[in-house]
Amino acid sequence: MSRGFNMWNYMTYHLVHDYFKAKKKKKTEIQNFEVKNYKAAQKAAEQWIKSVRKFAESSYGVHYPKELYYGATQVLLAVCAEIYRNDHTWNDHRKILVDYIINSGTDGVWFSDFKAATGADADVRKLIPLGWVDVDECGEFWTCLGRCLKKCRTPQSKYDELTTPLQRFIAAFAFCGPLQSSVETIGTRFLSRASDGVERAMHAPPPKVDVWGSGSSMEHIQKMKVIWDHLLNSSDGGREIDDPQLLLSMLIGKTITDIIMYGNIPAKDKLLEVEMVFAENRLELGTTAKEFVLDMANHGEAWKLVSQMMTPQGDQPPMFWQIAQIMSIKGNCKDELDNLIQEFMGFAYCFVSETMKKYPNGGYDREKLLPYLKNLMPAEAPKN
Repeated sequence: MSRGFNMWNYMTYHLVHDYFKAKKKKKTEIQNFEVKNYKAAQKAAEQWIKSVRKFAESSYGVHYPKELYYGATQVLLAVCAEIYRNDHTWNDHRKILVDYIINSGTDGVWFSDFKAATGADADVRKLIPLGWVDVDECGEFWTCLGRCLKKCRTPQSKYDELTTPLQRFIAAFAFCGPLQSSVETIGTRFLSRASDGVERAMHAPPPKVDVWGSGSSMEHIQKMKVIWDHLLNSSDGGREIDDPQLLLSMLIGKTITDIIMYGNIPAKDKLLEVEMVFAENRLELGTTAKEFVLDMANHGEAWKLVSQMMTPQGDQPPMFWQIAQIMSIKGNCKDELDNLIQEFMGFAYCFVSETMKKYPNGGYDREKLLPYLKNLMPAEAPKN
């Protein structure tokens, strides 16, 4: 019997050929589909990050909260981890996308944290602290976003506008892997929980202490001076207090000096920085910036006065704020006390932000300075 290329060989050959051809075609189609979604996911991620950060800046100014800056990327990592937990698929496209997100700034959340967050029993709140969502609670990103939206005239439409790229990213990232049907459930659940978190933040009372100020430190100082003058004039405090302008200047000057001295920049740079900031804000201290800094360092007369004015007395706020409270009551302008506190908060936090930006390697740490700043002020206006 001939062992040549007979009819059976012919049929078998074409069946096998057609099978692999069809398989190859399907594989190519799937690959093209994944590439298309990878590109869509990358574009959506970029749009989401840029739009959130731009919105945050418009709400808070250039010194907007890190919860919004880093939270924008952490949200993407949180939803990527949830999708991966569902389909257990990892490929080059997803790896590139996650790397892109991390390289966009995540405040110390690295690939190892993301990988750990994909585990079935992972503590996502700890690993991705700003962007996670749950039934009754959410990461701080969603809370800060709600506070920003509260300032909008049409918060719902703004929220819809902001989250449109996020919705596109969720769908596109999911289909960079298998053609899974559960992506709609994952996306709907994640966005629903996020929306609930934003809604809760919008209806919650404002925080007593906002750790990020808007505007610039100089703007807040000028507003403090105007409010202080109004308190003095309304209450006759200008007559009753010896050198009343000195009290406010001391408060501002001591805060500026303490913040600058906290860093590890050279001593001569610290002194030059204090001199420059004092001059820019025209602080009336009755002495030079250098003499003021030396007095603070040596616990001189100015230091004693400032310590008395700025140190909390048991459960009572610092003496400066008690004096301001008395003037606000006598002048029948209690709102001005709240305004003065808010402007001081804004000045202090903005100045920390500005110093960190000017000296990125200078050892200035917002989180470590926060307890000091909170100690200088009442969290709210003192009670009568």
